[in-house]
Amino acid sequence: MAETWHFYLGEPLTVVELYDDGKLKFTCLGPDLFEGDQKPQYTVPPNVWFGSFPTKDVHFSQDGALLKAEARDSENHFSLVGCTCAPAFQFED
Repeated sequence: MAETWHFYLGEPLTVVELYDDGKLKFTCLGPDLFEGDQKPQYTVPPNVWFGSFPTKDVHFSQDGALLKAEARDSENHFSLVGCTCAPAFQFED
């Protein structure tokens, strides 16, 4: 099943996809549609593992190493998103 992520409010959120061949794909959802690569919505294809993280909380070094930013106040720094599944999600699947 495909899942469409919708950005509603707050700070950018990065969706990470992991494909069967080991390829990673990063897509940034956010409010800034004219600067950078932020999108208001994005669809993750079927049969792809995925997750997400607050874009401003994680950074990468030039060699690709993951660097975590200092903790921020969650009451002031958040991302509000929604996900739509098609066909509908069922635990039996």
